Amino acid sequence: KAVTFPKHPLFEVIPEALFYETMIEKVVIPENIKKIDNFAFGNCRNLVDVTFDSSSKLEVIGPNAFTGTMISYISFPSKLRLIDEAAFANSNLKEIIFSRYKPVLETIGEEAFSNNLIEEIYFPHSIKYIKKRAFFNCFMLKGIGFPKNCILESIDEFAFESCNLYGL
Repeated sequence: KAVTFPKHPLFEVIPEALFYETMIEKVVIPENIKKIDNFAFGNCRNLVDVTFDSSSKLEVIGPNAFTGTMISYISFPSKLRLIDEAAFANSNLKEIIFSRYKPVLETIGEEAFSNNLIEEIYFPHSIKYIKKRAFFNCFMLKGIGFPKNCILESIDEFAFESCNLYGL
């Protein structure tokens, strides 16, 4: 039901589909992990709690890494630079927190957060790209915000399709 990873410096990637469709409920990602690969925790319908070590080195969350889970809250580490395609699609997310401490997140991939229950998002200043349908069908999403020093370059078409945004 719970997963604890070794804190070994050579263990940097959680491999593709490692826990796909298992019954785990909680996972703590240790500081040495740099990448969570495709479908690593995909369709883990009982997964409700994912936390990252406070000194996390995580840089990439791969495609469908947490798709189809029951995670309702997640706080991303500051070294994260890519949340790939459908990484958290079809989950139960209500709240996402992007690091405010020296964030480097540049890209939110296609359908990364589609079909979730997120209500508000405040993006980090480092965000550059929000890809197509990144927040598709997040019908509870009413507000998004960008800091004044944001380096945003593009928001692809339909990035917020079927949302109820009231302002930027």
